[in-house]
Amino acid sequence: MLIQQHLAPQLGDEGLRRGLSLMWQRFAHGAVPYTPALGDDAMAWARQLHAALLPTEGGWRFRTLAAIAGWRLARRARRWAGRP
Repeated sequence: MLIQQHLAPQLGDEGLRRGLSLMWQRFAHGAVPYTPALGDDAMAWARQLHAALLPTEGGWRFRTLAAIAGWRLARRARRWAGRP
């Protein structure tokens, strides 16, 4: 959040807003298995900045599960399987 406050005067730039949105999404993907509320907040901040979506990263099993059940459940399943 501090970075957004620091960059607030430049938030009129589309590329900056898109980059910050993708940064918040990457943070959310990492936070969801551990603190879902923080991950949801990060996704809300990302949506406020830009509509760009972070591409699904991972192996074919992860991508398949994410396509069927959503990335949140896929990340939790990865964590339950013992992978960070």
